[in-house]
Amino acid sequence: MRLWKVCLLRLQNYEHQLTRLADYAKAIVSIVACFLKLMTQPQRLLQIARTLQPFLALIAAFAAFVLVNGGVVLGDKSNHVPAIHTPQLLYLWPYLVFFSWPFAYQHLIRVPLTFIARLPVLSNLEHFLMFKRRALLPRILVFAVFISVALLAVRFNTIVHPFTLADNRHSIFYVFRLLRRRWWIRYAATPAYVACAWLSIQALGSAPQDRTKPSGPADPKPSHERDAKTASRGSPRRLLPLPDTTQSANTSFLLIWLVTTSLTLISAPLVEPRYFILPWIFFRLHLPLSQPQLPSKPDSEEPFTLLAKLWSQHDKRLWLETIWFGAVNAGTMWLFLYRGFEWEQEPGNVQRFMW
Repeated sequence: MRLWKVCLLRLQNYEHQLTRLADYAKAIVSIVACFLKLMTQPQRLLQIARTLQPFLALIAAFAAFVLVNGGVVLGDKSNHVPAIHTPQLLYLWPYLVFFSWPFAYQHLIRVPLTFIARLPVLSNLEHFLMFKRRALLPRILVFAVFISVALLAVRFNTIVHPFTLADNRHSIFYVFRLLRRRWWIRYAATPAYVACAWLSIQALGSAPQDRTKPSGPADPKPSHERDAKTASRGSPRRLLPLPDTTQSANTSFLLIWLVTTSLTLISAPLVEPRYFILPWIFFRLHLPLSQPQLPSKPDSEEPFTLLAKLWSQHDKRLWLETIWFGAVNAGTMWLFLYRGFEWEQEPGNVQRFMW
């Protein structure tokens, strides 16, 4: 009987992995199919161009700037020559986890708990949701493939810009000094890069379904019929799939986000935390949260009861995130104000730490 349960759980895990792969494949195929379909329908292509007119105008203005300026750099072009730098994508994931760990740490905690649940003495724990095997890290083979790709990128494409090691006022100087202390440290960090990538993607797909469902009966009509009905009543129709923080991020968003982030980072030989700010902002906007559900008739409940209910439904991770941001800002300001130092070549001038 126990062997049958183990086999059933493994089959469920395989089914879950195949479903995720199928979602990625469907998203890619649908994007290609829509693009090919547009090529045969000039009217629809023209309509889409009109809709995207503001964005196309921005792209055209940027292209004109690049042509006139001779590049994207406004200042010293000789020290900011674009180059292929794939390890930039590896550095992105620890940055995301550093600033968004309040939304990812629970996935990291579930990993040892799931292994503990595999022990024969504690096998009954596997029936609980938090010990489900779908919360484990990727399979050993998948994990090894990604680590191998990361090792190749680190071995053959690591670029250390002269500015990175020339200014000890920046935090990235100390990060690279640690990575360069021993030859093997840069390779030993690759599992951490892959683990941070897994944590970030898991955080995007962990919608709190139990708190986001409406309290009333579900509408059996499809979503497009509900949208048409809402539009017929004169209400504003939602045209763009903007993040509402109540649902997991779509696979299409993840793919497009990865592509645009790659195009932005890979061409930069210099590693700077500010390069990761925009990717982190879009990542943070799509992190699912628990949203308090207001009752249909607020006057029917006492104020304290209503406040207690709203507080119980509130996502406490937001407070943890606020405390963490405050601690990071306080630490940065303390270093800037009270940990100044002098350079030998500039005596009397106080140098201060900064990002």
